[in-house]
Amino acid sequence: MISSFIRHGLITSNNLRSVFSLLHQHQFYAKFSKCSFGHPEIEYFGHFLSTNGVKADPRKIHAMLSWPQPSSVTTLRGFLGLTGYYHKFVHGYASIIAPLTDLLKHNQFHWHPVATEAFLALKTAMAAIPVLALPDFTIPFTVETDTSIVAIGAVLSQAHHPIAFYSERLGPRLQSASTYA
Repeated sequence: MISSFIRHGLITSNNLRSVFSLLHQHQFYAKFSKCSFGHPEIEYFGHFLSTNGVKADPRKIHAMLSWPQPSSVTTLRGFLGLTGYYHKFVHGYASIIAPLTDLLKHNQFHWHPVATEAFLALKTAMAAIPVLALPDFTIPFTVETDTSIVAIGAVLSQAHHPIAFYSERLGPRLQSASTYA
């Protein structure tokens, strides 16, 4: 319901009365100091919502772009945790991070040129993440899929505007399976 209000800019006193009535009816409460009315954009758990869609917090993107090359498993996990929060914004996220997650599996942390390439590619991808469209349930959705030796991926979109990206790394057993099965 809220996304409909945001998408269409329909926040009126009647809409607010309906929302507050439903909250009261189901014994939920909204703290007035945490409410925001009439703003063109709102911050919500590291995302910014507006009539244009959902975008990542620019402060978090800046933190990713200024992150130094990891020198330990701990700093690599921190970087992957930060970028992983926004994986739905990145096409092919699992493929990009595959060389980095491989470093987490070994007993010794050993940074190599392939890891540097993946680290820089991930920073580039994070710098270019799109604003994700809000879904409009009155028009058709499109799902596009992709597969590689290391990962599978998909994008959910409407009218050529991405709503979300999905990406998952394949385990050894699935890497050897046919993509046509």
